[in-house]
Amino acid sequence: MEERNEKGRATLFSIILVDDEQEIRESISELVEWEQNGFDFLGAAENGVDALQLIEKQVPDILITDIKMPVMDGIKLAQRVREEYPTIKIIFLSGYDEFEFAISGIKLNVTAYLLKPIMKKELENTLSQLRDELEEEAKSATDIHLIEQGYLANMEVMKISFLISLLTENYPLFHLDELQSFLSRYHLNFLLKKKVILNIHLDNRNTEEEPNNRQVELLRFSLSNLVRNTVGKYVQAEVFLFASNVICLIGDEEEKIEETLDVLAKEIYASARKLFRKKITIGISEQFERLSDTKAAFQSTIEAINYAKVYKKGHIVSISDIESTSNEWVGFNEELESQLLLALKLGEEKEVRRLIDEVTANLYVSSSRYKALMRLVLGEFFILTMRALRESGVELDEKYLDQFGFSQEMMEYENIETVRRRLFDFCREMMKKIQEYRENQTSTLAAQGKQYLKEHYADAELSLKKVSGELLISPSYFSSVFKKEIGRSFTEVLADIRMKKAKELVLTSDLKMFEIALKCGFADQHYFSYSFKKYYNQSPSKMRKAAEQNDLFTANERGTE
Repeated sequence: MEERNEKGRATLFSIILVDDEQEIRESISELVEWEQNGFDFLGAAENGVDALQLIEKQVPDILITDIKMPVMDGIKLAQRVREEYPTIKIIFLSGYDEFEFAISGIKLNVTAYLLKPIMKKELENTLSQLRDELEEEAKSATDIHLIEQGYLANMEVMKISFLISLLTENYPLFHLDELQSFLSRYHLNFLLKKKVILNIHLDNRNTEEEPNNRQVELLRFSLSNLVRNTVGKYVQAEVFLFASNVICLIGDEEEKIEETLDVLAKEIYASARKLFRKKITIGISEQFERLSDTKAAFQSTIEAINYAKVYKKGHIVSISDIESTSNEWVGFNEELESQLLLALKLGEEKEVRRLIDEVTANLYVSSSRYKALMRLVLGEFFILTMRALRESGVELDEKYLDQFGFSQEMMEYENIETVRRRLFDFCREMMKKIQEYRENQTSTLAAQGKQYLKEHYADAELSLKKVSGELLISPSYFSSVFKKEIGRSFTEVLADIRMKKAKELVLTSDLKMFEIALKCGFADQHYFSYSFKKYYNQSPSKMRKAAEQNDLFTANERGTE
């Protein structure tokens, strides 16, 4: 979006056009007086591949694309756009005989369809409706008066109170029928299905002017509306404010959650960043069955958010990305135990020191029960550190287990401060092991991903989602780790591997071009030729012919010697 235009509109909404016919591209680009109608025409592309590159650089508000195109058609382009740029509005251009293709666009949340030949009035009306929709989205996110009205009108105190209790209280004694009565009363029966929690944190610290408390609350309420509107397009869910965050409690079929969760999280993040221009962090729990497990699932989203803040590993983090297990340890003080476990995993030294002081506050060397209590405390700390290592993915072996011997050493100390210092040193050593493992793990995941590409590049269905599934991590996390460690995106590395293999086969084999295309992961020979020419600046057939002529010339030269 741009600044105010000469007509006084608040913004200019950007547009990219895609069509394989040059006459149509030129005709549409000249059909509308873009700026006077509130738009910024960024340019046009002749196919989906070129369009993606243009979109990556410009990230428009609206994409107008033909459905049937060579190289990459409009359906595939729309799929990629929905996965990577979910806030972009899509308009399909289609002929009368392309109805079946257009239907598939419904699943992609395509905004509008225009039949060819395109009429000026029809195009302007469609764009006008989209402009109003985009302006309304921007207004609803920033107009404090409208936000406050919605805030006062939509407070469902009892339902929110019940939902918050699910996040904060234990329900071990509740029978299922008692919980079901609450669900029915508040129209929450969808929570009897598979569930997952999204915890969305809006950071207000990165602003030049510190907002007042009222503004902050209204901003968070606006964010909750955005999340509610976004989630509603995909799954059944309840969205509400809790403390300083927006909580999204999803209940739906397991398959549907798995299919949409990644795109949903990306759209929430992209929309919030676009409209609020603030840092957003989303923590995602694992799927769970029992409603009584909601509290534990919510705690895991907090861990995911804290992990993202401390290690700066992206803004969308699933708990399954950072922990290898979710087994619980039952100790003598559940609250202190969970706090210490989290602090150990995140490497928060100040918090660990505070908890050590709190746990040992009632230990007195002169007490007759000192040694028995000390054994209990030391055993608890050792088990928790080992658990923190294990849940962080560190493989436990004898070198770790043997360290329990430090407890015998501390049993001889006569000063509690010495005990605390030694205990803190031990915990700090274990936190360093966790940090080292996680740093190595990200490099390992990226290396495994790249190796998988090298071994499976011939698979035409190879995708970011498929590779991340093989590595048992989410697509968002894998994409972030891969680009950080390798230095290039997943798509760029895959294209590089395929093109180098294609060149090798072009120059060293007698295979036909369609055979080479299949061996290099291209189901369409035209797409292969197009990609090859774009990569090497010449077609595969010309490269082969030039190499053959060069070999013949070299042979003739040798024959005349």
